[in-house]
Amino acid sequence: MKLSTQTLQNFRVQKYDTKFKWTDHPYKLMFISGTKVSPIETIPDMPLCGFKFKKITEIKSGNFREDLLVDVIGVVHELGSPHTTMGGKLKFAFTIKDLSANVIDCCLWDSLAAHFIDYLKIRTDS
Repeated sequence: MKLSTQTLQNFRVQKYDTKFKWTDHPYKLMFISGTKVSPIETIPDMPLCGFKFKKITEIKSGNFREDLLVDVIGVVHELGSPHTTMGGKLKFAFTIKDLSANVIDCCLWDSLAAHFIDYLKIRTDS
């Protein structure tokens, strides 16, 4: 099976110095006016994206970078109650559990918390 991907033309390369990163690569590609993306055929069985999963036990032991976003496999285990902080920010805490029963505390803030709460309101299953 051939996978489709894209070529990228007319872009800038900049230092990747944002507060939270999706990759630990030092540079990012920046779209500008005139940037062009075109589909191309790629190598068979080439993955479209690469996940960098982090075990919950590694996070609990402090083996992670605070500025690098990681993928974690687990299920929502317990839900907290949404509340507003003294500074007026919406906060929603919950826990995620993996198949080995390792649990990690998570927290969403502001618009992400609001979106998650709205999603929970429309769920009919437990």
